[in-house]
Amino acid sequence: STFGNSCSSCGQIQQGERCRCDGSEIANCIVCSQQKCQQCLSGFKLYENTCVTNMCDDAAGPSKCFIGFQCPPGSLPGTQCQECSVNINSQCQCDGAQNCHTCGEIDGTCKDCLYGYKMNENTLQCEKITDSTKNICDDKNMSSRCDSQQFCIGSYGDSCLSCSMIQLSKSCNCDTKLKENCLFCDGQQCMMCLKGYYVHNGECLINKCDSKNPCFDNFYCDPATNSCTQCSSIGTYDCNCGSAQNCQTCAAQGDTCQTCIRGYNLINGSCYPKLPCLHTADCPLNQYCGSDNKCDICFGQPTSCNCGSAINCYYCGASGGCASCLPGYGTDQIFSCSIPICSIEIPPGSYCSGPDAASKCPSATTACNCGFAQNCSQCTADLSHCEDCLDDSIMIDNECVIAPPGYTGVCNDPSDSSKCLSGFACILVPTCHSCQNVSAGYLCNCHGKQYASCIQCDRDKCGVCFTHFVLIDGKCETECQASSECKIGQQCGRQRACQDCNGQMECNCDGMLNCKECNDTSCTVCQYGWKQTDKSSCAKCASGFVMSDGICNRVEKPENKVLTAINIIGMVFALIIIICGILGIIIYYVRRPKRHTFQHSMAR
Repeated sequence: STFGNSCSSCGQIQQGERCRCDGSEIANCIVCSQQKCQQCLSGFKLYENTCVTNMCDDAAGPSKCFIGFQCPPGSLPGTQCQECSVNINSQCQCDGAQNCHTCGEIDGTCKDCLYGYKMNENTLQCEKITDSTKNICDDKNMSSRCDSQQFCIGSYGDSCLSCSMIQLSKSCNCDTKLKENCLFCDGQQCMMCLKGYYVHNGECLINKCDSKNPCFDNFYCDPATNSCTQCSSIGTYDCNCGSAQNCQTCAAQGDTCQTCIRGYNLINGSCYPKLPCLHTADCPLNQYCGSDNKCDICFGQPTSCNCGSAINCYYCGASGGCASCLPGYGTDQIFSCSIPICSIEIPPGSYCSGPDAASKCPSATTACNCGFAQNCSQCTADLSHCEDCLDDSIMIDNECVIAPPGYTGVCNDPSDSSKCLSGFACILVPTCHSCQNVSAGYLCNCHGKQYASCIQCDRDKCGVCFTHFVLIDGKCETECQASSECKIGQQCGRQRACQDCNGQMECNCDGMLNCKECNDTSCTVCQYGWKQTDKSSCAKCASGFVMSDGICNRVEKPENKVLTAINIIGMVFALIIIICGILGIIIYYVRRPKRHTFQHSMAR
């Protein structure tokens, strides 16, 4: 105002005028108190007790800009300030905070820093980047300066974030190694990737596959999405395990399977098709016949596993025999689960024949209940003593005792090994010797059953035969190349062993003329076209055959071209029927009244 004019309220002040505040004059201030301005004229902003315009200062700086405004590069003094933006690399007026790109929500703090500065997360101030500044984006906006398990998502100086938040095409710092699209790493190896990628050798590879781009090991190509998916124990597709086929999952070793897809069994790291079966004996060792009539690996099955000669096995041991028994059975000395376990009371004269099952004696391997008598195979009539002993026991003073070490049995006839222990034979009386010393013709005792030419038992059957003999159905048969090498009445079967004639192979009937089948004393079936003349020969042709050059040939009946009386009578009778039929038709038409004659009579 001019000299002499009266003073007015500061609320009526005009631009450029000053408000007196207790001795201090403040330009463009409309409300003040105690020498401090509290509110500025419209278009001005209070800054350090002065009202400033939103204009760049004399140095083209933002000191006179409103908070949250800046002077872009190239601005002139007095140029209008612009709102701060991360897209403009110029210092923002943030109420005293320096080197801010944008301001924080709290007065005097920064939200983003200028290029070359890093946010101090504790003070929310921008500090100059030095060589020792850690966990920031490098000058190429990459993650090389990030801490391990952190990645860069912004620009130079921005703080790195956890790799669990990684975005497509960004790289995680895995202990100084940058792994693109990696969510989690262990050391310098990526362990988990973004969706659409999968881990291979510590790297994230794009998750697409086809016939020309197969998946890496331990992955399979999902045909529905053409994407590689990590193999698992619940998968149904063929996992890529190098050269190994039909794998469900891969083993740690290359080119081998850990588990197989449905329909295949794992054997020594390879998956083989399950074999068809009717019984467990049809399956390979350590497998059983399942309810689908397919052989399966023994584990958790309700039936016995095939462990060779061992019975009632749950699964097999590495060196043969049972490693574990089915419920209700225990192992014997040869690791076979042959010992039944009964929790029921066994009646006298019976033995435990199965899990909680009893059978009538005798028994060769399981003790019979004969009162207080032990090791009995059969009881006496009063069921109080042993009549016979178990295979590994001997009768001494009417009691069965376990055979002492070295005892093999006593015999007095090489043709009878019944008194020998199982696995021994009567070769030289009176002592029984191991069946391994048996030669052709001697009998080996296998749990009470005797087998000729057998050198090793398989429980109660023969397991191995003497040289030049063939094992068939637990018995030793003579080896042969032709039926002539067999006994009379035997044939050389398909297994190259002599067997009784059954009409399917040539029978050795040496000396029995034209005989097809025979026993050791007589011919039982003649060759085709011959008939038996006595018990050892077929010397005449059968009915309908005629001898020609020592061979009985079937008589061929000549074609009959002469009409017999029956043929002639039949033909005459048929001719008469035909003639009678024709005459009947003629008479019918002759006697039938004419239609026009009937009509003429009606007219009259």
